[in-house]
Amino acid sequence: MHVKNRIYILLVFIFLCASKESFTIFGINLFRPYDINLRPPIWCGENFQWTDWVEIGYKARGYNPEGNEVNVMQLWTPTQDALAMLKGFNSSSPITQFLINDLGNPPDNGVRGNFRVTGDFKAKGFGIGARYHLPHNLTVGLHLPFYQMRLKNVNFVDLTYNNNAADMIVREELTSQLKERIREFDPNLNIMGWEKIGPGDLFFLAEWYRNFPQGKPILKNVSLNARVGFSFPTGIKKDEDDILTVPFGFDGSAGLLFAGGINLNWFNVFRGGIDIEFLTLFGNTRDRRIKVQQDQTEFLLLAKVPTYKDFGFTQRFNLYLEAYRVFHGLSARATYQFWKHSEDTLSVCTNEFSNEIANTAESLQEWTIHHVIFQLSYDFQCDISEKSAIKPQLSLFYKLPFNGERALLLNTYGATFTLNF
Repeated sequence: MHVKNRIYILLVFIFLCASKESFTIFGINLFRPYDINLRPPIWCGENFQWTDWVEIGYKARGYNPEGNEVNVMQLWTPTQDALAMLKGFNSSSPITQFLINDLGNPPDNGVRGNFRVTGDFKAKGFGIGARYHLPHNLTVGLHLPFYQMRLKNVNFVDLTYNNNAADMIVREELTSQLKERIREFDPNLNIMGWEKIGPGDLFFLAEWYRNFPQGKPILKNVSLNARVGFSFPTGIKKDEDDILTVPFGFDGSAGLLFAGGINLNWFNVFRGGIDIEFLTLFGNTRDRRIKVQQDQTEFLLLAKVPTYKDFGFTQRFNLYLEAYRVFHGLSARATYQFWKHSEDTLSVCTNEFSNEIANTAESLQEWTIHHVIFQLSYDFQCDISEKSAIKPQLSLFYKLPFNGERALLLNTYGATFTLNF
């Protein structure tokens, strides 16, 4: 088939896929271990690549459902509602009895019982990857990430007025001793900070690639690639008892990845291309915290029940431009990356609570991420003898998020280091 026809077919495929919805778990912009921006170029004549990478995040902030920049603790809702926390349970529940008998079942006016919550989030990622180049333009690889995350300086600011008897009762019996009340009704729920470190999901990736040299004055080469991968659920799962926790993988679910891209080379100096990824996850059943009343908020959920989660579909688009080997092996690249995750859905495995109410949680709704990645890399193929036993490649990167919805985004910087054998 003529190379132009191959390109047209790939572009049609991209257009069709882009019109569909897509998937992952939590809207955070740390690298996945198989991200194509972490992939080193192939070293001619060598079959094995070993890559280490590290990513350090700073200046974390949230983007709320309207796309406005907020504190990370406000990415889903601007406030947390302690009065709504007590609603939705059966009449004999100690929680309902406290609401009626101790608080007098006061109306929630949008301020009474509410808190503005702030906090600081830190995250780092690091990992390893091994790729083996097979005949017929095929490669296979394994990728394993590790993450360290921390939530600290969590502060609940009571917004309840002191205007009338209802306000004073709520302040005295509930909001002034929120931690004690939560411990009374659910001793496992932690509304303060936490720190976690551990592995993410192990990922297997197979790739086909091929170059199509072009004998033209401007366009010198066209390359195509297609990838398929499988994610093994080895990562730390979301801790349902800690607020704003991030799963280090796909929350105990296995996943399938399908991806492809096209790259163009102009004048043997400039390169550019587009790449797309689609990941589908298998649903699972776990004990999860759910909403049992319409007005409840994400950090103050007392109901924890077995729930089947059907994960949404995530799509990732990559568009880049690169000055390629402008001095020996030195290259500079700028990449725009976009993520979109469609709505997750819950099925509660009990008749006590409503699926419809559970699925109104903001954390289940669609999220998006926009960021730019700047990379400076050096490929030592021009400087090292082919007789050398170890042949290195190095890349430095900086990630700049600039927009999103229901997402926790960090400015990050890091590096990848590769050895070829």
